Amino acid sequence: MTRAAVRCGVLSVDGCHTAEENEACFEHVRWSMQHGITADPAQYPGLTQESNFEEFQALLHKQGIHDCPAPCATLPETRCHTAIPGEACFEHTTWAMTAGHAIMLEWYPPALLKEGARFEDFQAWLHKIHHGDCQRPCEPETELLDEDDTFELLGKGVCRTASGSKGTYDEPVAATEAECRAACSATSTCVAYEWKERGQECERHSEAISGFEAEDRHVCYVRKTV
Repeated sequence: MTRAAVRCGVLSVDGCHTAEENEACFEHVRWSMQHGITADPAQYPGLTQESNFEEFQALLHKQGIHDCPAPCATLPETRCHTAIPGEACFEHTTWAMTAGHAIMLEWYPPALLKEGARFEDFQAWLHKIHHGDCQRPCEPETELLDEDDTFELLGKGVCRTASGSKGTYDEPVAATEAECRAACSATSTCVAYEWKERGQECERHSEAISGFEAEDRHVCYVRKTV
């Protein structure tokens, strides 16, 4: 991949190096992104919590501290990958969503602390700070969901039968809600599906669903009757 050094806003192909884990500069850049910028913003002119790793490293390089070299700027990313169970990034992102933001509030940008922040939002932040071997996540296929009139949202929570049970269902592999919906559409016996964003889990229900139990980051959709 073509890389270029960032020096005073000008790209150069000579002598760049983006700090890597186990290097002193890497730890100082990460600390600046997670602690320094919130504790003393004046020390980071032109930067915010939304600035990326290379921008922070470039500032430290410009200031001549922590032995930080001029970082490399990569070409715009054209590929994406949303982490799935079994990958290190999935574990890091899940921890950040479920526990990290409560333990270390100052680590996270305000946007991630708002209700409704998605798995992809947390993964994108970890990608930005070069943590957990996270790639740039793919955006959920919201447009596809909006255009599909086969299902209707029953509620934000876990699907329930008339008796209040979870009923009969299977769990097809799905990385996005769109894939979960498609898995339900693919069989005539599926009457509803439940998507759990936090763990990227899909439930395909074959027993009639008539209600839901409120639960954060779950959605229950039922197939419309003709």
